[in-house]
Amino acid sequence: MDDEDTLALVQTVQEEEIATIILFELVLSAPLSYRDRLLVPDFRLDILAMPDQEAKDQFRFIICNLQNLVEHLKILDPVITKEGVRATALEALAICLRRMVYPQRWIDMAAMFGRAPSTLCQIFYFVVEHLDKTFADLLYFDSDRITKNLDRYCRAIAAKTPNYIEGV
Repeated sequence: MDDEDTLALVQTVQEEEIATIILFELVLSAPLSYRDRLLVPDFRLDILAMPDQEAKDQFRFIICNLQNLVEHLKILDPVITKEGVRATALEALAICLRRMVYPQRWIDMAAMFGRAPSTLCQIFYFVVEHLDKTFADLLYFDSDRITKNLDRYCRAIAAKTPNYIEGV
């Protein structure tokens, strides 16, 4: 190999390194992918302005019933999650109910509520944890009470359903 061949080889290697460096620059400065640049709508869902039929379709309750649920479920207003996310009690309940009515991805719910998927998730879990903490005694199986009254329950079922087929 002579000097010209060596020089040509060195230039080729340098050009390939430069090409690699340029490729890295392009990749690193490329626009973010769809998932990385998720756009959250710049609005909040106004639940109180929603027609009752739409609210019933979306949450299974009309607006006045949602407001009653907020009161009876003891959801404080405003809701502040441990991550610092703030929402009205009505919005937090609506997020929780919507997720339970029609399980869908958080990213799909973002367009409806005008919040980031992670925020929706945090609000949902806040409400679920609040309900668990507040109403645990009603939610969990009370074996002592049930066991004591099991015969009475069986008689009541038998009295109301004379043609009841056991085991079906």
